[in-house]
Amino acid sequence: MIALVLFSFIYVVAEADHDCEGEHCHICECIEICTELLQKFGFKASAGTQFAALALFVLMAAIIPAGTHTESTPVSLKVQLNN
Repeated sequence: MIALVLFSFIYVVAEADHDCEGEHCHICECIEICTELLQKFGFKASAGTQFAALALFVLMAAIIPAGTHTESTPVSLKVQLNN
């Protein structure tokens, strides 16, 4: 549930400045669905919440860097393989 709310926030923030195709724009429909979902959970899609979502996303990206997970391999453990 938390991931659903978080990704809805991120999607609304990321697509807020898209080039609208007109009356049947798929991105606008997705933004509307995400906004309705967030309103059901008690959030308002205002500039403040968009900033909070962006700040949370940046914070999570800073806390969980991609390169911290190292695997133990025979080479990294300097294991001698005997035949």
